[in-house]
Amino acid sequence: MKRRLSLTFAAVLMMAGIVAAPAAQADKPVTGDRVGVNAPYAYTTRDVRIPVPNPDLLGAPVTLDARVLIPTGTGPFAGLVINHGYLGSKSGDGELAESAARAGYVVLRYSSRGFGDTKGQVDLVGPKEQRDLQTAVAWLNNPDNVPIWVDHLGQYGGSYGGAHALALARSGNPAIRTVIAAATWTDAYAGLVPNGVLKMAYLSGFYAAGRQRTDGYNNYEPAVDAMYGRVMSGVDYDGVKQYMQDRSAVGKWDAVKTPVFFIQGLNDGLFDGNAAIDGFQQLRQRGIDTRLYLGGVGHPPARGGGGAEIARVFDQANQWLDHYVRGIDNGIDKAAPIEFARTQYFDNDTDDAVNRVSASRRYPFGEQQQLNLCSSGAGRGTLSTTPCPDAAPTILVSGSGGDPTSEPVAGAALGREFAKQLGRPVPSTATPVDVATFDTPPLAAATTFAGIPTMKLSVLSAPPSTGLPVPTSAAQAFQIDPKVYDVAPDGTARLITRGAFARQLGESAPGVQPASFDAFAFAWEFAAGHRIRVTLSSADVPYLRPSSTPFAVAVLPGSAVAMPGAEDATAPLWPARLRGKSDRP
Repeated sequence: MKRRLSLTFAAVLMMAGIVAAPAAQADKPVTGDRVGVNAPYAYTTRDVRIPVPNPDLLGAPVTLDARVLIPTGTGPFAGLVINHGYLGSKSGDGELAESAARAGYVVLRYSSRGFGDTKGQVDLVGPKEQRDLQTAVAWLNNPDNVPIWVDHLGQYGGSYGGAHALALARSGNPAIRTVIAAATWTDAYAGLVPNGVLKMAYLSGFYAAGRQRTDGYNNYEPAVDAMYGRVMSGVDYDGVKQYMQDRSAVGKWDAVKTPVFFIQGLNDGLFDGNAAIDGFQQLRQRGIDTRLYLGGVGHPPARGGGGAEIARVFDQANQWLDHYVRGIDNGIDKAAPIEFARTQYFDNDTDDAVNRVSASRRYPFGEQQQLNLCSSGAGRGTLSTTPCPDAAPTILVSGSGGDPTSEPVAGAALGREFAKQLGRPVPSTATPVDVATFDTPPLAAATTFAGIPTMKLSVLSAPPSTGLPVPTSAAQAFQIDPKVYDVAPDGTARLITRGAFARQLGESAPGVQPASFDAFAFAWEFAAGHRIRVTLSSADVPYLRPSSTPFAVAVLPGSAVAMPGAEDATAPLWPARLRGKSDRP
């Protein structure tokens, strides 16, 4: 699993490849190496050690194990810092770093505290890692170290490196002209524990794989171990939330003055598109130059490399850096600031020439369409635009969720291998009491949705009877995990997005109560003749941690899902590259 995750992160980080571009700076004419007019450059590679202020837990000094690529020329050159993903090191992201150096950027990569050959303890982009990052930026911005164009630096980070990007943007460092944050969190708690439900498979895999030392050296802060123990046991979620939010951008957007480009996957099983949408909204409302790309990129089951989509993101990232770091007037700042690519959850085809949705409005990017959940009993029902106050309640009892192949890292592969070996699909464990299914009639016309769906449920929860003479809890716990499918006329169902929601013991009193929450963002065109399916499950194992408390919950009439509307849904996919002053003929 460690190898799988590492390869995925490497693919995510390759998305910001740089290509050469001659141009003039927007504010005053400049020539030469500052804007890469002599590209492609040869370059030299040098490994360095960068001392940082904070020692490790034993008091030993820490130095960052770093690698710098320097274009051959008179200089000065613009700079680019690349921060790796979780489990990565200075030696990763080679294709990205080399293409940037050939384009005329001095490129600095380093192994983060606790990873690679850098000692110290991982603190999940906490205070120590943020000081390390500032020290690395200062080293790159020093002409005594490299032929740098002072205060003309950009930064790119994917996944864990994306959290470094947003921390750097909040720091107000004047050397940093822009950051690109890909496949990352803006609120670590909301990303890893959405609506109170732990993404169990991912967090367990990362925690275990992160202990990669074989020399007995402890590379985790004690607080990280404590946080993991609390979140896995379901104890002190409030403390876990505070710890994670201290390492997040949520609540700190006012500190960001730096242009930010968010790149996020709609089928990223770790960090969904909601985080990037929130960050985009927060910054655009404050007048910060911000761009948002949402598509089939990121952590599994997304694909991280190759195809028309990655080429498009490569091009946009290139132009974004050239414009904001080098001052090249290439038009990227005037283009529509949001792009969605149609994305299904599993087996997404990044070369599929389908509609792209671009819009300049802020969330929800279009009018929402409410579909009412009309239960007919026995775990079945319809999605209707007409309210159905007389429908039967939908009863969900704690269970397994019924579909182990929907686990994002290995579930699809498990399903394919099972079918290959045994000639039949993995048997479902779904029952009418742990998965309820609601379908629309066949659609009369193609319908596109793009954005965040909102579940608007009315529920009544109670514990199942044990038959024992013991009191039951006065405040009930329950869990509801939705999924959205595209169902073809032949009955084939494609998973488009999912979500999670839980109430823990003590969070609510018995009785009817609202349960309104956002599922994960998506963008998809449902073809004419297809049906939209929404399922509600009492669990989604092994992807999500199931409730530790047995429960039964009734989803009552009046419940609905608000599907996100889409604007400008007929724009062509992957339009020709933006043409600007920086482009060669």
